[in-house]
Parts: sequence; C-alpha cells; structure tokens
Amino acid sequence: MRVELLFEPLVEPIQDLEAWRLQPRSGDLAEQAALGGLRTDRLGWAFASGYAAAGRRMFGSDDLWALCATEAGGGHPRAIQTSLVEGRLHGTKGFVSLGQWAQRLAVVARVGERDGRPALVVAEVDPRAPGVTLQPGAELPFVPEIPHGVLILEGVEPLRVLPGDGYGRYLKPFRTVEDAHVMLAAGGLMLRWARLARDEARVCALSVHLVSLAAICEADPRSATTHLALAGALAQSRELFASAQPSSLEETSMLERDRRLLRVADRAREARQARAWTSLGS
Repeated sequence: MRVELLFEPLVEPIQDLEAWRLQPRSGDLAEQAALGGLRTDRLGWAFASGYAAAGRRMFGSDDLWALCATEAGGGHPRAIQTSLVEGRLHGTKGFVSLGQWAQRLAVVARVGERDGRPALVVAEVDPRAPGVTLQPGAELPFVPEIPHGVLILEGVEPLRVLPGDGYGRYLKPFRTVEDAHVMLAAGGLMLRWARLARDEARVCALSVHLVSLAAICEADPRSATTHLALAGALAQSRELFASAQPSSLEETSMLERDRRLLRVADRAREARQARAWTSLGS
C-alpha cells in the first residue's frame, strides 16, 4: 500500500450508496479498502469497502461479490444444505451481506460427502439468472446502511464452478481475508477522524497500523502465522476504536450504534487463533 494515499485531501464524506459506487477506485485492493474508510464518516460504508475488496481478493475480477454461505443452521459446513445436483443449484441462504447490490454471487453448495464430511464447492452465480430470488433480510440494529438479504435458488444454473474445495480454498480463508480488509477500512475511517482533529501522534500510530494491516491482507490467509498476526492487529484495532474521537456528535452517535460490528464472529476468531497456536506447537 502506498502510504502517501493515506494523506490525500479530505473531501465531503461518502454518505449514501450512489456516492460509494462512484468513488474513484484504483490501486491495489488494500488501498481500495483503506481509502473506502478514509472517504466516509461511518462504519457501514467502511465495512462495504472492506467487504468488496475481500471479495475481489478471493474470487477475482473487478465485480462486487457477495459470499453466500450461511443457512438456517449457520455457516459451518455441516449446516450447508444448498446443493448442486446435475448442474443446478437448489437451496436458501439466510444472510447475504451486500447481496442486493452484488454483481456476482459466490454460492457455497454441497455436492455429496467425502470421508464422512460434506463435500463443498463454490459456484459463481449471476444474481439476474432465472431461478434466483434475493429478498430483504431482517434489519440489524447496527450499520443500517448495509443490506443483508435472503437468497433463494430454484434450479439455478451457475456461470461456473470454481476450482478446488469449497471449504478449504474459499469459505474458510474468506473469513480471514474479510477480517483483514474490513478492519483496514475501519482504520481508514479512524485516520480520517484523527486527521480532522490534527492529532499528529494518532495519525502516525494509525498510519503504521494501516500499513501493517495492508501487509496482512497480502499474506496467505490459510497460514497460522497470518492468523496470529491478524489477531494482534484486530486487538490493536479495538484499542484504537476504544479511544476514537469522531469529528461530530452525529458521527459519535453512529459509532456508538455501529461498534457492535467489530465484535461479530469473535468466537470464531478466538477459535482460529487457538488453532493457529496449536499448529505451531505453542
């Protein structure tokens, strides 16, 4: 990531979907995530930028991807009942972030069993394809700008099935890639506030933090060492957010409303960290 981009002139923040879509997008994916946070005034749009960058990192192309994994029983492989049978997808996904805006859907589907475990693939789906229905999901009490939809698949023919194991190559590492890019974007938001406050010490600290997160974004998301580095960066992010000073009362109110986003999936992160230590023999 080019550090000089973190000091681009601050303009009016992104406050709606159209402004988010129209923001200039160039450079690598870590830069896109960080600048998405720097250019807004709330966690919702920062999350959108980080999530979009994570999807592009995992699935390629410049499209906006939505990962479709979670079902009624959760996101664990055994909970996935959506199936790919004779080239057609059938099933329901219950929590699809950014689904209504997505240009491509990455659908995790079961294709049988292997060694007593679900055999999973990821299928690329055009959200406009016949048999695809995206419905609004339940509203969350935080980041209300971001839609979480329900996806219904009725005999949908995917554009392609991505190569490799759906869990080991895509679903499991996506959580790591998402955490790194979303927290990078959230750090960009904190940097905006620090720059507006002319808090030189905090600007320097956040610059180092963002450069570190950008390096983690480039690392192997399946590596135990990446997981431990990310755990440290996430802990540092929480400390920085605990002392964050938004630039207005409205932004402070939004932060208090939205900071729960930073704790979503904490148990999964703790389990990931514990596995990483175990794999390294510590």
